Amino acid sequence: GGEAARYFDPVSEAAIADTLCGLLDDDSLLRELAERGLARAARFSWDRVADETESVYRSTLQAS
Repeated sequence: GGEAARYFDPVSEAAIADTLCGLLDDDSLLRELAERGLARAARFSWDRVADETESVYRSTLQAS
């Protein structure tokens, strides 16, 4: 999630509630996180995944 997410202790009910309430009470923060999320998602593509996977396979074969 990088800068497009809010993080909290997943075993703390209070931390989860505080984070969710903070997001629900702040429309501008929600919009900002949504914009950051779209920008972050744009960094990823299936072509990049394929290229990086191929690179790992090639380096593994060369090491054998």
